[in-house]
Amino acid sequence: MLATCLGAIMVHASGMLETDLLFPRNKTYTPTEWFPVVFGVQNPELAPLVDLDISFMIRNANNMSDIVHWPTEIDWTNNTSKDPYFFYAYFSEFRTPGRWRVAWNVHWKSCNEFALFNTSMFPRAEMITNSTGWSTWFTIEEDGAPADIVTDTARDSCPDEFAVPITVTNHTI
Repeated sequence: MLATCLGAIMVHASGMLETDLLFPRNKTYTPTEWFPVVFGVQNPELAPLVDLDISFMIRNANNMSDIVHWPTEIDWTNNTSKDPYFFYAYFSEFRTPGRWRVAWNVHWKSCNEFALFNTSMFPRAEMITNSTGWSTWFTIEEDGAPADIVTDTARDSCPDEFAVPITVTNHTI
C-alpha cells in the first residue's frame, strides 16, 4: 500500500538519520573575514529516502535588519558516500562586533498510509512534510576566541540539544 503514495517504489532501508548544527556555538568569536556555518548529517545514505532538507537564517540582534537567509537544495544523490556528511557555507557579514541568532530548520517527508478517508474500499496514502527547528546565539567581539571549527566540534563538545534525529523505517518510499 505504501508504494501507491505518489507513485513511488518501495525501498527497504532503515536506521537513524541525524542532522546537527556543528558550528557556530553559543560562544563569543573574534571578527573574521569569512565565518562558517556547518551542519553534520549522520547516515546520509538515508537522506534521499525522506527528502531531507536544511534551511537556516542568521539575524543580527543589535539592529534586527541584517539577515542572512540560506535555503538549501542538497543533491543527496552525490552526497551520501561520506558519513558523516558535512554541509557548510561561509559568510562575510561577521567582520564587526555584534550579537547574532542562527535559527535552522530540518525538513523531511514521510508517508501516512493511514490518512483520513482511508478505508478498506478506497485505500489511500499521503505524503506528510515534517519540520523541526532550533536556534542558538553567538557573539562577535574583538576579545572573542578565533572561529575554530576543529576545537568546537571535538567529539566530547557536541551538544545533544542541537540534534534532529529521524527514524527511517524499512518501509520508506
